[in-house]
Amino acid sequence: IAIPHFFEGELWNIKFRNLDAKSRENRFKRVTGQPTVLFNVDNIDFGKNALVLVESETDCMSAVQLGVRNTVGLTAGADTFKAEWLSVFSQFSKIYLMLNMDEAGEAGTEKIANKVGYKRVRIVELPTNDVNDYLKEGGTQQGLRDLIVKARQKEMNDIETADKIVDDLEQWLLGNTQGLWV
Repeated sequence: IAIPHFFEGELWNIKFRNLDAKSRENRFKRVTGQPTVLFNVDNIDFGKNALVLVESETDCMSAVQLGVRNTVGLTAGADTFKAEWLSVFSQFSKIYLMLNMDEAGEAGTEKIANKVGYKRVRIVELPTNDVNDYLKEGGTQQGLRDLIVKARQKEMNDIETADKIVDDLEQWLLGNTQGLWV
């Protein structure tokens, strides 16, 4: 299978997928030296308030097939999020992360939430590994919409506001350390 990657109406890369290959390493190939882009970014409606991010091209195609049209896909895996993509994500008030339900997907979710802003991120928990599996296993359009509606906000663990940190530092400098950083 050949999956073209377009950006601003031009072909930037092609990902080849061998469905018979046993290992992931042998299944996916891209044209070397070409940039990594967000899959389906040319079809995004920037007039909407939300964007969905999935882990791959097939997940993106599955989400669109299930009626979630404002979806983009990572083209180099859960660990790949380019700084230049922030200009796309900054235009939406909510970002729904629907990455694979595995260790790599969880790590990618954390990394992406940190970059685009925890306050805007919602985590969609799938009953299967990914959106493509959800579709193949009989998932419905309404079912996927219900999962998106139930998405939970990303929690900010161990994060303090700048005001709190400055206040704590002032108290520390004044010698009032009781109760700080406990």
